[in-house]
Amino acid sequence: MPWYPSDTIAKVLKLTTYHVKRLSDQEVLPKPNDDGKFDLVPCVQGYIDFLRKRGGTAKSAQKYSRERARLYEMKADIAEVERSRIVGDLVSAEEIELVWTDLITIAKIRMLAIPSKMAPRLALISSPTKIRELLDGELSAALGELAGLAEVTLDPSQEYPRRRNGSRRAKGLVTTTEVDSK
Repeated sequence: MPWYPSDTIAKVLKLTTYHVKRLSDQEVLPKPNDDGKFDLVPCVQGYIDFLRKRGGTAKSAQKYSRERARLYEMKADIAEVERSRIVGDLVSAEEIELVWTDLITIAKIRMLAIPSKMAPRLALISSPTKIRELLDGELSAALGELAGLAEVTLDPSQEYPRRRNGSRRAKGLVTTTEVDSK
């Protein structure tokens, strides 16, 4: 059998000469002879065995295929969510929070306005039944207005105005009275 220098072995195995020496020191490749030359066939066989042990098994190929399929599935899921968001089928949690915050703020303002609005009218009434009827009517009107909020449209490409505290405010909240007046 012919013996070859480390640079020839490195070219055959597509390695560097340093790597050939290191694999020889690790006894993956056979040791060189006294002239520093390697036997070609045992070097190739040793390197093939090394690669097989390192992970070239059918199990690792199956695992790679599973992980690759999982990656493609996750990319497809992300693309579907992004498409839904762009088309408008999906609304971000932040946008929903903005709308709910504004709805609650409107409800709070409307409810807190009832005492101020009703106090002058109720001061002149002595009948508890009449007071109750007026309060019931005002509460029903306020709750009816809240129940009648028109559909809110959020444009994902739009930046919504900021409140004084830095949070954003949802655009598009209109009451039915505003819709009816248009």
